[in-house]
Order: sequence, then structure tokens, then C-alpha cells
Amino acid sequence: MKSNPLQVAVLGLMVLIFGIIDILMVNPTVGIVLTVAGAVMTFLGWNRHQKSKKAAKR
Repeated sequence: MKSNPLQVAVLGLMVLIFGIIDILMVNPTVGIVLTVAGAVMTFLGWNRHQKSKKAAKR
């Protein structure tokens, strides 16, 4: 099953925001892990979206 790259990017943004809030209010260690994971998911999802968009134009 393929997932939509924009859904991965949005989920990554949500994890990123949750990680930042977690750093500030709850547990800095878990927050840093969530922030890094969210940033990676957002980056990968956005890049896959851009690649598929370019491939569709060809």
C-alpha cells in the first residue's frame, strides 16, 4: 500500500510540533527524539512529493 507523500509530510510536521512542546514542557530527551523524527519525516515526504510532481509533468 502506497501512502501519499503529503500525508507523510503533514504527519512529520505534527510529530515535530509535538516534539518541540515535549522538549519545553515534559521530557527533553523524548522531545528531541520526536523532533528529529518529525523533521526527517517532513523532509522525506516533501521530497517525495516534489519528485512525483516533477515526474507527472514529463
